[in-house]
Amino acid sequence: MPIPASFDLSGRVALVTGAGSPDGIGFAAARLLAELGAAVMIGATTSRIHDRVSELRGRGFDVAGVAGDLTHPGAASALVSAALDRWGRLDIVVNNAGMISAAVPMFESGTLDSMDQATWQAALARNLTTAFLVTKAALPAMMATRMTSNWRLGPPGTNRAWLNTRWISSGLMMPIVEVTTISATTAVTWAL
Repeated sequence: MPIPASFDLSGRVALVTGAGSPDGIGFAAARLLAELGAAVMIGATTSRIHDRVSELRGRGFDVAGVAGDLTHPGAASALVSAALDRWGRLDIVVNNAGMISAAVPMFESGTLDSMDQATWQAALARNLTTAFLVTKAALPAMMATRMTSNWRLGPPGTNRAWLNTRWISSGLMMPIVEVTTISATTAVTWAL
């Protein structure tokens, strides 16, 4: 069945973080964006990202991947640069990295009275700083296309997706991306 014109992402480039797990939200988002026609750069903390690239390329999609710890500014910039070097543009960013890392599989949790500040900081870095650093690295390229689409998915088992979308034009801001929840943990974005 052909893709309706309003869903067609041909010619667009998407970047998806946290796409290393074969049954995770990030990989599902990357696969759907590719099915809708976007070229997709995917990132994860370990080399398993190359297995996800192979899976998507095996289905005929234009995909590349980079492994790196996105809590570090250099890794976030390298991921964005890899997309720009390959396709020359960036239109969509899905900030899905967070929760737990395959590279450091320690879940930062605990009660307030038992948690130390280092654990608290690690949780913030993995869940918030990654989104900040990737978005900061991607923003100049996205502003060059005069569109920004950046979304952060909610925790597993929830029906939440946060969307920050702006059209940069003469100081006016208007939404140009719609988010639809596909299941309790998966959301999809596309340009209107």
